[in-house]
Amino acid sequence: MRALRLCLLAVLLTLLSSATAAFAQTVSITTGITSNTTWGPTGTVVGTTFWVKNSIVINAGVTLTVQPGVVVKFNPGAQLAVNGAIQAVGTAGNNIYFTSIKDDNNPAGDTNADGNTTAPATADWNSIVFADATVDGSSALTWCDIRYAGSSSYGALTFLSCSHNVNNC
Repeated sequence: MRALRLCLLAVLLTLLSSATAAFAQTVSITTGITSNTTWGPTGTVVGTTFWVKNSIVINAGVTLTVQPGVVVKFNPGAQLAVNGAIQAVGTAGNNIYFTSIKDDNNPAGDTNADGNTTAPATADWNSIVFADATVDGSSALTWCDIRYAGSSSYGALTFLSCSHNVNNC
């Protein structure tokens, strides 16, 4: 009986350490991007899921790089304002997701751990807005899924008198 208890305890500890490791891959984002930064498994900020909890800005002259396979989730009403550049270049089998925190149907799953309590809907989060001051062509979105964004003022992607590269999104 003692051997069985020790075995069950070992299995339980293994499961708990695995869950902790998976949870540790979620990074909360609450401040803007003020220096060149990479989000991803091998980035300057390491994670596979990035939870943007409020509106943030990528400063002028700064680039945010998002690695393939990363999921970026936004709280309701949150916006990503691009005054610098964003390089979010996924691949055909390893897309990058920009979606609502309520969206559980993506590689990150149920990030906010609310089960089926909430469901994603159009305009859950605001948008990715590219300012007029950005350098045309400095940003790229490739193989990105952009879900549940938009508002009465902005589309999911909004370009204010500027031009950037968007492919397979």
